[in-house]
Amino acid sequence: MPSRYPFSNFRIDSDDENVTLRLDLPSGPTTIEMDANHLDHLIRSLAVHRAKVSPEHPAEPTYGEQVSLIKYPRFMTELSPDGESRLGVRHPGFGWLWFQFPTSVATGLAKALQEQVESPPRSPPSRSN
Repeated sequence: MPSRYPFSNFRIDSDDENVTLRLDLPSGPTTIEMDANHLDHLIRSLAVHRAKVSPEHPAEPTYGEQVSLIKYPRFMTELSPDGESRLGVRHPGFGWLWFQFPTSVATGLAKALQEQVESPPRSPPSRSN
């Protein structure tokens, strides 16, 4: 049975330095070898294009759904030139992801985290912004 997705027939292999992507296309198999820099560029490019197509990712998480969890990621914060808060979180596959928040949202985030530290929630959290 043919696949609905043109790239559903693929295999990815990796070693310490390279990733090999093999696509089984109608015109025949194609193999692409990429180093970390090329792979990072491909991932960023795909993410940019994914953000432009529908359907969008849900605005709210679905509670109870299995998620990809990164435990104890490195993070850092800084002020943007316009005085807003920036939060950088290191993802092992995507690198540093940066988010910028207006003061009101940064305050709400800080408050929500402080409340969790002081009294862990017993049910799914509600959104405050």
